[in-house]
Amino acid sequence: MVEVFDRHRVEYLIVGGPATRAYGATRPTKDSDALVRAETDNLARVAAALRELHAYLRVSGLSDEESSSLPVHIETVLRQLQFTNWRTDAGDLDVMKSMAGPNGLLR
Repeated sequence: MVEVFDRHRVEYLIVGGPATRAYGATRPTKDSDALVRAETDNLARVAAALRELHAYLRVSGLSDEESSSLPVHIETVLRQLQFTNWRTDAGDLDVMKSMAGPNGLLR
């Protein structure tokens, strides 16, 4: 995922479980979390990267087959929602445009 995001020049930070593991925490995680810059051009690059990774939305209550068959315009979903959950060829990925920190909202 990092290689694909970098190749598409996505502006992002790895956050959550993968970031804490990089700093030595041992908390297990089953997905990756990316905080992306919420500017239109960057969201277009995120969408292109997700298409390359054959991403589809993870939808609670639906099987992978059902979720992957949903007609989703990735860029529109990214623009409209603050937090999205994807299943990709590189594993599960949560994409967020903002998150709360101790001093308020991070963007």
